[in-house]
Amino acid sequence: MKFGLAFASSICIDGPTTIEVCRRAEEAGFESVWGGEHVVRPDNIESAYPYTKDSKIPMTPDTPVPDPLIWLSYAAAVAPTLTLGTCILIVPQRNPLILAKELATLDQLSGGRVELGLGIGWMKEEFDAKFRVHKCKEEGCVKNFFTSKGLRERRRRYHRRRKEDEDSSSTLCADCGISFATFNELKKHKKSHSRRKPCIP
Repeated sequence: MKFGLAFASSICIDGPTTIEVCRRAEEAGFESVWGGEHVVRPDNIESAYPYTKDSKIPMTPDTPVPDPLIWLSYAAAVAPTLTLGTCILIVPQRNPLILAKELATLDQLSGGRVELGLGIGWMKEEFDAKFRVHKCKEEGCVKNFFTSKGLRERRRRYHRRRKEDEDSSSTLCADCGISFATFNELKKHKKSHSRRKPCIP
């Protein structure tokens, strides 16, 4: 019988802890370490978790879930005998060609130690969040963000919001009690007084 540490990636979330746990696992005779996957964990989950009697996922919103392949790559370097397992990778959320390349690279570098667990996912809320990002990409949001046109648009929105904030700000001079029609007039008033003499009512 072989024993492995399931969801080890959610326990060892920093370098020193990962090194210690993986090496102790080797010394104790464990055969493998495993990393699970959730790209996001929404605060409110209505989807039924299929592996517990109460249909609730056994994790809290602050449970860390590092990327399993990156975590396993680190574990592979510090524990050269452990099998590296995924429990599981959510395939529909990943590009299959890129995933195949990543897995082949990890398997090659680790000496054929990858044990692959795949699934289709069960949490609707996670997919909703994921595909909102895809929808944004389809509409050009990400592309526009990094173009000169997108930069000009963001600058324009920034100045518009700033003007709206200024227009909604108080136009009453706190020193003399005079009220001005616009925020810019108040600024000019304060600037002129600061040059010559204090603003005294």
